Amino acid sequence: MRDALGLIFDLDGVLILSRDCHRRAFEEVLSDFGIHDFNYDQYAGWRTSEVFHSVFAAHPEAKVTIEKIAEYSTRKSARARELLAAEAPIAPMCVSVLQACSKRYKMALASSGSRPSVQAFLDLSGTAPLFQSVLSGDDVMKAKPDPELFTRSIEALQLPAFSCIVIEDAPAGVQAARLAGTRAIGMGLENEQELRQAGAVLVVGSLSELAKVLNL
Repeated sequence: MRDALGLIFDLDGVLILSRDCHRRAFEEVLSDFGIHDFNYDQYAGWRTSEVFHSVFAAHPEAKVTIEKIAEYSTRKSARARELLAAEAPIAPMCVSVLQACSKRYKMALASSGSRPSVQAFLDLSGTAPLFQSVLSGDDVMKAKPDPELFTRSIEALQLPAFSCIVIEDAPAGVQAARLAGTRAIGMGLENEQELRQAGAVLVVGSLSELAKVLNL
């Protein structure tokens, strides 16, 4: 990793342990339709609206319109932000590791989440000044595994793709990183096999372990 010049961080599952908050927010909305078999794990890294499209396609009896999906997406995102603000599940050592990384690398934040969700993390952690680029799912046309989010982040950092490393917790994000021409480090040992199959060069279990890999 000594030749790396830039780091591109995913947000959910990497810098903030938001999985449970997002899962609960989805479950609350979907329960109104009697849908109680929602499996958030299979949708990690997806945009909220795309999750609803997929779930309701599997439950045509709900008879949900595109307009309603937009309404429910807004409702889910707002509820998730409420839970995140109340619980503030920022990953252990997040701020200190980002500060250490910023002294050696150019850094970007690239999340499939909404712009308000990304801003909420930046406000909670106070890390906005550490990133040269911040992009959300609202800023791109195509979601992961399409590489647009990472391609634009690389362009913003003004670095060659091969000199950047993406830190991701979802296989779709690792695939997107590889398609963008970067290396990817997977986050989360519980999904190590899936992350490696997607193309991660290695998998770490925490930000502190990432810091060791980067020799910080």
